Amino acid sequence: ESVQQYSGLQQRLKQLRSLGAEVLCGVDATRLREGPLAKLEPFERIVFNFPLLPMKVHKSRASNHDVQIANRAMLVEFLRGAASFLRNDGVLLIANKDCYPYSWWRL
Repeated sequence: ESVQQYSGLQQRLKQLRSLGAEVLCGVDATRLREGPLAKLEPFERIVFNFPLLPMKVHKSRASNHDVQIANRAMLVEFLRGAASFLRNDGVLLIANKDCYPYSWWRL
């Protein structure tokens, strides 16, 4: 699904993997322990680029405030679970915008 949604993604994934990166797509950020990460060794680095829940998970007519609360809750769950997947010297990187509404998440 991600490959069809973003042009050029296939080539970028291939390049990252050729450099030794392990790239996993489709991971549920709120259920890290239940997904494909569960049996892997801890990572040196975890990168979460522009975390945002897909619009299809929001109730129809959800207010902007509700959407922002849901996205913050997703980030909280991600941060709670991510630490257990990092090596002791590991790094967690989250790329995010610094304008509203993203700045409201207080990353």
